This record gives sequence, C-alpha cells and structure tokens, in this order.
Amino acid sequence: MLVQAAGGIIAGATASCITTPLDTIKTRLQVMGNDNRSSIKQVAKDLIKEDGWKGLYRGFGPRFFSMSAWGTSMILTHEYLKRLCTKDE
Repeated sequence: MLVQAAGGIIAGATASCITTPLDTIKTRLQVMGNDNRSSIKQVAKDLIKEDGWKGLYRGFGPRFFSMSAWGTSMILTHEYLKRLCTKDE
C-alpha cells in the first residue's frame, strides 16, 4: 500500500506541475474579455515579464496538495477494489 500511496502522490504532483501554468494562462484569457483578446503565447510572455516564471505557477501550492490527495485516494481505492474483487483460487 505504501508504494501505491507514493505513486499517487508522485502522479498528482507531476500533473499539477504540468497543468498549473496552462490553467493560469486559461484563467488570464477568460478574465481578459473579448476586447483585449491576446494569444496564448502573448499571455505567457506577459506573465513571465510581470512576475517571472513564478507568475505561471500562481496557485500551485493548493493545486499540488489537491492533486496529490486525489491521485493517492484514486490509486489506493483502485488497488483496494481490485484486491477485493479478485477471486481466491
């Protein structure tokens, strides 16, 4: 079970590292409205110019813990149900 829990934490952490910048850019585009529509590339450049690379990772802490908890619970539940449903031979 410890290996599955560690796998869930690592999976959630990896997912949050990849998706947080994309989510930050998506949110910035949604807030801009139709008048000041910029490209994804331009929004990323603006975020990096304003706050450095740290700007792309706004909200990373809560997302990291949320995704890690989700990954851990999902993998542990799957493993538990898999063992529960297998027939003893």
